[in-house]
Amino acid sequence: MDWFKILGPELAGKLRPETAGKYLKKTYLRQYVIDNFLKQIIKLVEQSRAVSILDLGCGEGLVDYYLLKSLPQLKIIGADQDQQALEVARALNPGAQYQQVDARRTGWADASFDLVMANEVLEHLESYQLVIQEAARVSKDFFLVSVPEWPFYQGTNFLIGANWKTWGEHPDHVVSFTREKLEAALKADFPGAISWKRAFPWLLALARRS
Repeated sequence: MDWFKILGPELAGKLRPETAGKYLKKTYLRQYVIDNFLKQIIKLVEQSRAVSILDLGCGEGLVDYYLLKSLPQLKIIGADQDQQALEVARALNPGAQYQQVDARRTGWADASFDLVMANEVLEHLESYQLVIQEAARVSKDFFLVSVPEWPFYQGTNFLIGANWKTWGEHPDHVVSFTREKLEAALKADFPGAISWKRAFPWLLALARRS
């Protein structure tokens, strides 16, 4: 997908540096990796048969855009603490709703959504378990989460010369996840079956409460 064309120069210019670096750099390999990541998210959303979705840490709403184009029946509410990112999300996805909310304390009622998502959120928070607990509270059943998978994400960065000082780890990441670590974190609040997908270098999981 040509995200610069989709966004237009005005919205593209408002992207946070990390988002711009991920979605706007036009190399074949990067586009393939991002497209595969989005396709795996679609597969897990379809598996859940969800209609109402809460996207925690939605950022500029690029994942929501892809979801709504692929599955227009979805009703998405996005939540983030970055007001400028939310402005981009609202302009990009007029059919969705966006609110400035802390993912650890959303304020929505119990079991408000078929599915809660948190894509590339947990690794930014030492208190990531609170996000999982909140997702379990407001979800009727499903939680879809994606994280950079250790050591593949870090190793790839290191090999291409990125983030050498932190051995390939992004400086904004405070937690690293293996599959085993993520599974243990999820099982505390989502004891049901977990469906796994890999979209190198990310790990995706669809967890169930029951």
